[in-house]
Amino acid sequence: MKITLLKKEGRKEVINRVELAEMASAIKNGMIENTVRQTREVYHLMNPHRLGDGQITTQIEGGIKLPRICFVANYQNRKGDWRMPKG
Repeated sequence: MKITLLKKEGRKEVINRVELAEMASAIKNGMIENTVRQTREVYHLMNPHRLGDGQITTQIEGGIKLPRICFVANYQNRKGDWRMPKG
């Protein structure tokens, strides 16, 4: 199973598809440990607000540097009916 990983790099949002096991390993091994620690230290000062597209805005310049992980399903529109493809 693949998941989508969204990260902000400058003004762009980079989208990567990675295997679930690979992402679980990266989280377990502390891939972004320093970023998580820094976010936790100042989160109470950020005054976060969630936008309609799932992003979170803050009053702190640069915002939250953590990547977003999206779990999705693959659907196809067949004659107006959304279905998950077989296989």
